[in-house]
Amino acid sequence: MQLQSNATVSCSTECNLYPPVSITGSDIICTGSTGTTFSVAPPFGGVTGWTVSPAGRATFTTPTAGATSVTLVPASGASGIVTLTASLSNGCFSTTASRTVAVGEGSMLINDSKNTPTCAVPDATFAITTSYGAPSPYTWQVSAGTISSGQGTGQITVSNLPFQQYRLDVSVASPATCGGSTPIEGFYSQDYYTRNGLENCPQYLSRNAAAPTATLYPNPAKETVDVHVENADAAHPVTVRLFDGYGRARAEQTSTGAASVRLTTDKLPAGLYFVHILRGREVLSRQQLRIEK
Repeated sequence: MQLQSNATVSCSTECNLYPPVSITGSDIICTGSTGTTFSVAPPFGGVTGWTVSPAGRATFTTPTAGATSVTLVPASGASGIVTLTASLSNGCFSTTASRTVAVGEGSMLINDSKNTPTCAVPDATFAITTSYGAPSPYTWQVSAGTISSGQGTGQITVSNLPFQQYRLDVSVASPATCGGSTPIEGFYSQDYYTRNGLENCPQYLSRNAAAPTATLYPNPAKETVDVHVENADAAHPVTVRLFDGYGRARAEQTSTGAASVRLTTDKLPAGLYFVHILRGREVLSRQQLRIEK
């Protein structure tokens, strides 16, 4: 008995058995360089062509037919991201291999997702989700809370965040590349809200509206700063803690109902600092303080 079938199989789709292929080479090509070489190793068949997009940021000398490597040259004064693609085929099976390359300087992206307002949380995690030509170690800074883990790596945990409506700004810097002196930086902002914002944060509805707040004088400060704690309560002492831009605690005093707490700042370098009013690990209020010399 002989079985027959009228089914048609497309060689370019249903039976494409070409294994995955990758392009090897650098993550960055520096402005003014004579070019960087990228290569691909076809497991069978050969290379049928190379492309780079978008146009205008980098070019390559036209490779010979079937060339497995190409030299990518940055365009004069160009910067940004390009995608280098190699097409491969053995006559029936085909595939493409791509590599993303930074031109001029590296780049980083924190948290691929957009800034969607959310309920305030005591701890949050932020990570470098995309990085091209931006080497470690990474230096993180946050506008609120403290960096409790991950400084120097591609992911951090920020703790002691305030329970209030505010915007948290996060930045990360990578050492300069291509012989430059300016670090590569990435930025991200996250909006938080509580009982005074949207209505779906029931965990904050019972918070005391008269939570302690702080007034700083003088601001800017030089040798000392007086932190006037409003709504202070001797039965519930609060801690006044001073953080630098890297999230490191630099000074601290505890108030047990006193109207003012004095922090010594004469040995601290000039710059922007953050004064937190804490009850236990809970941040009740946050103020910016500038120290001048």
